[in-house]
Amino acid sequence: MMHGHNIGRQVVLGALVILSAAVSATERPLNSHAAYTADWECRAFSDGDWLCRTSSESDFTVPLDAIASRRSSIPNTLSALQKRVSPLAQVAPSEKTSMSHSMFSTTPDVRRLIMMLQREEAFTILWYVGNNRAEAKRMRHAVDHIDEAMLLALDGRDGKEYVIVSGLFPDQAAARRDLNKHSVAGHLASLQPSPLRVRDLSPHTISLPD
Repeated sequence: MMHGHNIGRQVVLGALVILSAAVSATERPLNSHAAYTADWECRAFSDGDWLCRTSSESDFTVPLDAIASRRSSIPNTLSALQKRVSPLAQVAPSEKTSMSHSMFSTTPDVRRLIMMLQREEAFTILWYVGNNRAEAKRMRHAVDHIDEAMLLALDGRDGKEYVIVSGLFPDQAAARRDLNKHSVAGHLASLQPSPLRVRDLSPHTISLPD
């Protein structure tokens, strides 16, 4: 009788171990997609869900919907940015010189954008605002009180989408410390370890709004 009890106990324990392994596998966040507010850390998971937590000691359990009204715009905008990057074609030295001259003879905002996005080893904070221009301007003004920020326009499927960029930061910890100064409720910021280079972006894809 005791032998049968032990077998049953082993079966139950085995099932629990398998279940636990399955849960941990599905709940492992993807390293490539992370979003932050001053209070929340959010991660994309392999099943497509975004879950959030308030500290590094807690689990990712709170759905992104619960803290941001624009849940779908976060992964979609990030994905759209990544898809628009194409391998850089070989450029002749004379063309590079011409490109460099034209870049640095433009406005201060354009020069700053070029300088910032070419620093791949640094971090920037990207604030995804959606397609509401008035809201984008309001939020840029709010962010600009703390950091010098730029408003960028992306060509989205439904028209212009707006992104606010601030930085540069030498590492992720510095970016997180700076992000904690911000209190813009309902918006997420995504830390990008390798900001997109201007030369990899089509001039028709990203621009500085008037």
